[in-house]
Amino acid sequence: MRLRSFHGETLAEAMSQVREALGNDAIIVATRDDDQGGVRVTAALDESTVKPKDAPVPVGQPEPPSKHPINYEHDVVEVIADALIRHAVNPALAETLLGTVTHFADHDILIALGAAMDKHFEYAPLLDGSNRPICLVGPPGAGKTLTIAKIAANRVMHKHRVGVITTDLTRAGAVEQLSSLTKLLKIDLVEVEDAPALRDAIDTHKNGEIILIDNTGRNPFSKGDMFDLRKMVSAAEMEPVLVLPAGLDAAEGIDMARAFMDVGARKMIITKVDMTRRLGSMLTIAHETGLQLCDMSISPKVTEPLQAVNPVTFARLLLPADVVSAVLKSTGTA
Repeated sequence: MRLRSFHGETLAEAMSQVREALGNDAIIVATRDDDQGGVRVTAALDESTVKPKDAPVPVGQPEPPSKHPINYEHDVVEVIADALIRHAVNPALAETLLGTVTHFADHDILIALGAAMDKHFEYAPLLDGSNRPICLVGPPGAGKTLTIAKIAANRVMHKHRVGVITTDLTRAGAVEQLSSLTKLLKIDLVEVEDAPALRDAIDTHKNGEIILIDNTGRNPFSKGDMFDLRKMVSAAEMEPVLVLPAGLDAAEGIDMARAFMDVGARKMIITKVDMTRRLGSMLTIAHETGLQLCDMSISPKVTEPLQAVNPVTFARLLLPADVVSAVLKSTGTA
């Protein structure tokens, strides 16, 4: 099944375009008022039920397959629609994205999807130059400790002084895991048990030093856990950054994200992208909460840094690898 989007000043005009392009077998997927005025209709055609119109099939010979290869240069909307379906993107969000894609359908596919990702999502750098301590927050198992190690390793490689503090003293092996990594980087790991100790630990670091704080995984639905986290975050002027693993259920992820936003999180790092084949839920979480996307982790190796998230990098993740490769080759950026 392939999706196409049609725009008209009225519903009747849009429907006329649908019938003209797809015929009477078209399935209407959605209709909505367009942001640019008029009406937009998204329709689908199950090509397996459609006989090719190019030439008659000789009697006694099997019919050739009716589904022809997609022309990636001309069927931009269809390719992106297929990609959004494959990533299990919420239908309403997919329709919103396709509405923007349609306005850029005469550009290459990365520009078209990148434009949609730019319009409907927020982005921000993890390190914005403010030198505020960064405190990673999130549910247990999200990958906060590995993320801290990746950030620290990358900053050390670029000759920056880094301070690492952990409040994760209860999880078995947590301190040992982070300590072994910081020793390799020749960084002293500071362990703190409560909010006053955290404030003192931050104060001991010299001005201009990047301070990373690894926090205990918190149950976002536990009032006690979130109360303790709020005390930690308010102990000093720091920036809580939410860490969520890709592959979460969208509805659960939205509830989790909003709980951590209540303690000040405004940015999100996505982890375990290498272990996930469907990113639709992360798009839904970011879109529904308004969280700013900053970085993502695409490898379990500490030596492989986080990747910055922007409209084009996310578009590349959503599209088939062969499509991205073809576009980059055609534009000379491969």
